Amino acid sequence: MVLHLFNTFFWSFFFAIGYISIYRRIEEGTIRWYRSKQMMLKFGELALVAYASMVEISLRILHHFLTTNMWTMVNLQTVVALYTCLTLRNKGANLLFLLVTLATFGSYGTLTWGLWLALIGLLLILFVVNQQSIWLVSRFSRYLGFVIPFGTFTWLLFKAFYAFSWWSLIVQLFCYVCVETIVFHYSTLLKNRGAASAKLIYETMHDQPSAQQAMQAYCQQLRDLHITYDGIVIDITISVGITKLLGNDVQAEDTIKRADQYLYQAKQAGRDAIVAGY
Repeated sequence: MVLHLFNTFFWSFFFAIGYISIYRRIEEGTIRWYRSKQMMLKFGELALVAYASMVEISLRILHHFLTTNMWTMVNLQTVVALYTCLTLRNKGANLLFLLVTLATFGSYGTLTWGLWLALIGLLLILFVVNQQSIWLVSRFSRYLGFVIPFGTFTWLLFKAFYAFSWWSLIVQLFCYVCVETIVFHYSTLLKNRGAASAKLIYETMHDQPSAQQAMQAYCQQLRDLHITYDGIVIDITISVGITKLLGNDVQAEDTIKRADQYLYQAKQAGRDAIVAGY
């Protein structure tokens, strides 16, 4: 039993971290692609549904053909199902994913009508989770308060599929709650890091309507500065070219070259000028 617990926790931990990381990369990449094409992000979540569905089906195939540890498969599929439903925003995409989940979960064992109803009830819970996801993940205590009864319900459902002991259920449920705790904190870390990155990109892209004002004030200070040397008054002026970092700038030289072009335009305009663009 201890070996089974360690095996389940070990693989569930690394699987959850890997799944969330790839999921986030697909999400960010899809958003960037749609924005670059100036299209609405109407079907963007289909890529996430395809990825999550592929993972769930793959886990089921691994368990069926390679006799992979059943405890591990149940935990992994439950983690995938809950995390995906918490992050999808499109109702149609979420419904499509729930149908895949119904098919994969329903392939375990022989289901009676009662078990089918219980499984459908589980999916209805996930549907409600999708609608209340923002509220649910806003606090860890709130999230944990849901994970414990949700995991209990899921493992009771699988206990009906397979005749394993109550002690096994308690041990695996404990493992599941531990993994979901890691999932919450890791996904929160990625979300905060993504928000900080998005803020930095926004400031980089929008603080040009600010850099120009600062340079105008600096140029005025130079105009007001009069230096006398050997009885000759020397006035100082500068020409400035301003640009901002663009998404298609591969190297720093791309941005510098563009700023240099605006500097050249400022000099052609009679010097003592500021030219900004992108």
